[in-house]
Amino acid sequence: MTQNTVKELQTLENRSKKNRWIVGILFLISPVSYFYTNRYLLAIITTIIYFILVTAVQEYDTISILWLLFILGITVENITSINNAKDKVKLLQGNSSPSGNNISNPDLIILKALENKGEMTVSQIVLATELTPQIVKETLFTLEKEQLVYCYNRNGDGAIVYKNI
Repeated sequence: MTQNTVKELQTLENRSKKNRWIVGILFLISPVSYFYTNRYLLAIITTIIYFILVTAVQEYDTISILWLLFILGITVENITSINNAKDKVKLLQGNSSPSGNNISNPDLIILKALENKGEMTVSQIVLATELTPQIVKETLFTLEKEQLVYCYNRNGDGAIVYKNI
């Protein structure tokens, strides 16, 4: 597993620990909530748009509705992002070993998914585990090198499928 993969999983776990109420409290200064959820590029972009809209609200009264919808959208999107991260972490922890190797060990998650379903394509594994395609591909490559899974072309349609050894 590469450092990017581990970093991506840690980012997901960190976001899942954020408090939705704090995002709600940051409603009127919504771009700050992107900093809170560690999404800095979105924070910068929304801050610029936020200040453009605040300036426009002072000049045009009708823009105030657009400004309100904008900050409401930011708040809802941040809360949704936290909820999605929490759901993914719960899913990953539910598919992991009881020894605590949960979110940082996609090997076990993929092996268990293959055990449950038999043979699976890469896209089926991505859907079943909700890991990113990059993580799934890297992990399958590693598992194949360690002779824990193997891939072959399915007879019916020729699709490349993976199966536990």
